[in-house]
Amino acid sequence: MATAKKRGEMYRVRYDVYDENGKRHQRSVTAPTKKEAERLAALGKVSASKKGSLTVGGAVTRYIESKDNILSPSTIRGYHQIARNNLSAIRNIPVSTVTNEEIQTQLNRLAEDHSPKTVANTRGLITAALKMFRPDLDTKVVVPAKIKEEVHIPTKEELALLLSHAGKKETELAIKLAAFGGLRRGEIAALKSDCIHDTYISIKRDYVADSGNNWILKERPKTDAGYRDVPLPGEIIKDILALEKSDQYGVLGLNPSQIEQRFLKARKRAGVSFRFHSLRHYFATSLHERGVPDKAIAKIGGWENVSTLQRIYQHSTKYSEDTAAAIMRGIYDEVCP
Repeated sequence: MATAKKRGEMYRVRYDVYDENGKRHQRSVTAPTKKEAERLAALGKVSASKKGSLTVGGAVTRYIESKDNILSPSTIRGYHQIARNNLSAIRNIPVSTVTNEEIQTQLNRLAEDHSPKTVANTRGLITAALKMFRPDLDTKVVVPAKIKEEVHIPTKEELALLLSHAGKKETELAIKLAAFGGLRRGEIAALKSDCIHDTYISIKRDYVADSGNNWILKERPKTDAGYRDVPLPGEIIKDILALEKSDQYGVLGLNPSQIEQRFLKARKRAGVSFRFHSLRHYFATSLHERGVPDKAIAKIGGWENVSTLQRIYQHSTKYSEDTAAAIMRGIYDEVCP
């Protein structure tokens, strides 16, 4: 509940109420004392909640709004997409009467033509919203098992081929910053002159997409771990400093979408098939294979913890498999020549 604020001789409390569609409306009450104002505001919220039956769709919308300043813009954008497209069977069911069977039916329908990940994300959003507005409901539903994604990590030959077809210097540098520094697209686009040093670059800004898919410069990285200094070969630093500086999108003069578009064109010319983000996979796995401690990789690459790095980025590559096979064969030959 919001705290009452004194206005002259009276105390006022502003509070939000939501209609059956989850639309927010602001109300206010005044009283001679702070305690009385807060009591009336609490009664007003209760009264408003009884005037209509909050639907599942409304509850999900209200839940998303409550997290608007907490979660990343991309997460909020994904939540709104789920709310629009994935709740057709239960959207108008009152929160007070919805059952596990109805939720399961919705998820079963969704699973017919959506990936297990999409179904799981939908369940997570529904469960979180119901926990906020219907805490008495023990949500027990099942979703399809997630399909293990086969992540392709570029080989050094593929990376060299891609670089040879990069074309413009800005595209080449974007690829190198991701592959040899572990930078994300938004971090690359946000590099300003004050980030470039003799032997390293500093990451302290990021570009993120808002709800309208417009790129917004944030004066901080995606996470606290994103603040970091990334050592780079002198050749990369020299090439960056040689560029004409751009005021709009940092030293490369490219926003994240433009980086992606140029990468896709270079990838097509090179005849390789992997995502731009796979260059970050290459960065982490290459260091791991050469014995760099996980904590150091996580710090340089901006991962919040080592477990995330191990779970997502240290995938087996053909190189490491072949190396392991040769070592195993050698061990066998020592015993059974």
